[in-house]
Amino acid sequence: MMHELLPLAKYAFALMAHYSGADSVYRWLCGPSLAVLMYHRLRDDYDPAPLSTSPATFARHVGWLRARRWLVSLEDGRHHLSTRRRGPRYALTFDDGYMDNLHILAVSPPPPATLYVVTSLIGGSSLWYYRLAHAIQNAGNPVLDLGFFGMESVDISDATTHPRLLQLLADSIKALPPREVEPTVDRIVAAAAPTEPMPDAGEMLGWDGISELQTHGIEIGAHTHTHPVLSKTDDTHVREEITVSTSVLRQGLGRQPRHFAYPNGRAQDFGQREIDLLRNAGYVTAVTTVERLNRSDTDPYRIGRINAFEARFRSPGGRLSKALFFSETSGLLGWLRQWRQ
Repeated sequence: MMHELLPLAKYAFALMAHYSGADSVYRWLCGPSLAVLMYHRLRDDYDPAPLSTSPATFARHVGWLRARRWLVSLEDGRHHLSTRRRGPRYALTFDDGYMDNLHILAVSPPPPATLYVVTSLIGGSSLWYYRLAHAIQNAGNPVLDLGFFGMESVDISDATTHPRLLQLLADSIKALPPREVEPTVDRIVAAAAPTEPMPDAGEMLGWDGISELQTHGIEIGAHTHTHPVLSKTDDTHVREEITVSTSVLRQGLGRQPRHFAYPNGRAQDFGQREIDLLRNAGYVTAVTTVERLNRSDTDPYRIGRINAFEARFRSPGGRLSKALFFSETSGLLGWLRQWRQ
């Protein structure tokens, strides 16, 4: 019962905060802010992650921000933080480099955004998570034997159990040393024996798509070469991930990339070692997945972001809510949650 009431209470508070002006007062009291929205995929299909936002929902996000003149590039957002002008700015970011990110260009005119590319995946298939999800969703074996992974066998004949299993497996795989990730995923996929093949290519942007986005003002940044959790890699591997991805983008785009996104991006997934390497490689910002607003004292190599996946700003009835969008991204709901704790 309480689980069902919490979304209703959150929605009611968002409505009150947005339409009473409490959001605006909170923003004014807190001074300059930069909300960096994090997107991954722009598509209508079901996403097991979930990391997708529909193109129509994305277009409405952009429309709301443009109506208030708050939408800026990441660079201009950082400049805003250095001023004494109160009020918010918003920047848009996309991780990984999916082909469906071309839907950004369907918004007229295309909004400013930063796209972080995993350079080893350019023109290829998607990250291991989607391969794992595809294998489980199309499994030929009703029972998944995970004994080799230190886990019990799991009945996967019931599709309703898949989201929880995928989350459990993903968390466990991310904890592995990076060089063990792909072999482990391969073994799980083999154990599932999927009856449908995984698309070999076409999920990720190729150079033509990346160049088209850049031509329309989308900033292209790096997201490493193979997407490992950097804190779990040794010094040589970390340096290689940054150096190779930087070199690939420089050669492919004809310019030095200036913005970086940490894979996984939690506070424990990177540290001062990575920051020093990025600064020496010519990067001026690095974004995390830590949910927070950015203020004038935010470290440019520890920029917080807000996950803007499809269901995030929907009312309990399923309708996209402007009140939830602005209350969630003003920092007010986050402050309330911290206060309650």
